[in-house]
Amino acid sequence: MIKHLVMFRVKGDGETKKRNILLFKDKLDDLKNKIPEIKLLETGTNLSQSPSSFDLVLTTYFDTEKDLEIYKKHPDHQDVVTLIKEIISEVAVVDYAV
Repeated sequence: MIKHLVMFRVKGDGETKKRNILLFKDKLDDLKNKIPEIKLLETGTNLSQSPSSFDLVLTTYFDTEKDLEIYKKHPDHQDVVTLIKEIISEVAVVDYAV
């Protein structure tokens, strides 16, 4: 099984940033209904106020690396990637076998 972990820093501040985080979270959560290769998908918003913390995390599980690649190329995932480019200032990604 492959775990795909992604952390995001969202641009902006205040209410605009909060709205963008929730919009982005909803779009990510909806991927589990659209991409059958996803075995488990979980998102979470950050509770910490640390300057080193990220705003949002995505954790997904796939049976194989091939399934992860299918997910990455899937049109619905690509739609979310387009949104990411508009509202995200930084991304960190780790993929590993579990």
